[in-house]
Amino acid sequence: GLHTIAEGVETLPQLRRVPMLGVTMGQGFYFSPPLPAETCLRVLVESGMNKRLSDTTRLRALMPKPA
Repeated sequence: GLHTIAEGVETLPQLRRVPMLGVTMGQGFYFSPPLPAETCLRVLVESGMNKRLSDTTRLRALMPKPA
């Protein structure tokens, strides 16, 4: 019943291997290069992902205010 994350997924063949290993999630350059925290938060909020996160108030509070 555990969720596992494959780190360092960089190619499509690696991504295709993830479920074969019984791994439920992946992260790495295949999905996105590293992002500054502010950019990552903005992407989550703008994509609507924050609506699926349990602590949306805290996430929005972390967002930098526009200058």
